[in-house]
Amino acid sequence: LISIVLALSLTLTAFGSFIGSDIDNRSEGYGGGYEVIMETSLGLEGSNIDPEGLEDIDVIPILSYGKEGGTCSNINAVYPPRIIGLPDILIDENGFKLKGTTDDISDLSGIREKLNSRIPIVVDENTLTWIYFGEVGTIFEIEPLPGYQIELVVVGILEPSVLTGTFVMSEEHLEEIYPSSSTYDLFLATGKKKDEIIPELEMHFQDLGPEVDLVEDRAREEMEYELAYLSLFRDYLILGVI
Repeated sequence: LISIVLALSLTLTAFGSFIGSDIDNRSEGYGGGYEVIMETSLGLEGSNIDPEGLEDIDVIPILSYGKEGGTCSNINAVYPPRIIGLPDILIDENGFKLKGTTDDISDLSGIREKLNSRIPIVVDENTLTWIYFGEVGTIFEIEPLPGYQIELVVVGILEPSVLTGTFVMSEEHLEEIYPSSSTYDLFLATGKKKDEIIPELEMHFQDLGPEVDLVEDRAREEMEYELAYLSLFRDYLILGVI
């Protein structure tokens, strides 16, 4: 038993070291090609953004519904979790990568078309496996209205990104499910120097209560939580033997 625990402990330590050394590489794709993420307390009415005051900054509004699900930093799972509706531009750019899919799709474009009347979604591996105990092909059922049930089918696993902790579908499907209660309160931005984007976004969206972060900071924070949980689990194993 001791040898097994020690082997697991060494494996977890090595895996933690790998994550730590790979933080910079993993953060590059964390924003799907965008450098800044903004969430607002109040949602934007519609997806049109007044460009005045946002020179040389591209801002992509993202439709969402609900609260964030469980993540490494918050294991209190909400069901259904926050649902993200990706706009066509983010689907076409394919900046958010998949590392496992069903035979029906090969990239994000596969979330556009329903499969046997089910709405296709993609979910990050940690949320899917450890929070909702699912896998590719798992079917989740939601009830947007009393007596009105819709099935969601997982068609792919998202690589770690700012979308971690959510169920991701197309914007069109989210509008169809929650036409009046979904809102544009998540934004990705890129353009000029990163340290210049943040104050301009905060000023432009000040009436919506913005919280603006660099994507790389979000990535580092989430990965540090992963390292903390691995270390905690390893320590419990060792203490259990002692």
